[in-house]
Amino acid sequence: MSLHATTIFQGQPLGQNIFIGSLITDESYAVLLNESYHERKVSQQWMHGNNVTGYITWILAVTVSTYFGQYIPNPEAWGLDFALVGMFVGIFGGQLVALRQAHSVRHISLILLTVALAYLTFSMLVSESLAVLLATLIACGVGVTFDEVR
Repeated sequence: MSLHATTIFQGQPLGQNIFIGSLITDESYAVLLNESYHERKVSQQWMHGNNVTGYITWILAVTVSTYFGQYIPNPEAWGLDFALVGMFVGIFGGQLVALRQAHSVRHISLILLTVALAYLTFSMLVSESLAVLLATLIACGVGVTFDEVR
């Protein structure tokens, strides 16, 4: 995510890009991608605000949920065990819509197929965590290759 963020802030000081990349999260990256598809120029100040807002929100949410969480005897009954999965599905859906604006369905399908096949293959050979990492790296390579060919 940090590597891709530097392509959005090309020509900016290295220190600023390192600072942005050091604070980037899944959520702030998703917001950045959405913003960069709608606004051609995203300022570093905007991204710093995006990152810092994400961290402040995270700290507040953890503090509040830690306090109130003790009063929820069975979080699974409320579907709270699915909240993180739901968040990532929401992020992925938003990114898919944004990607569709910039890439063909064929291009996106090829990347998703690469992820699926690589994950299924590697999950038979190595741990699931390593399979996710390897599938992600391979799919990134395929995506970058097709971006360069375009």
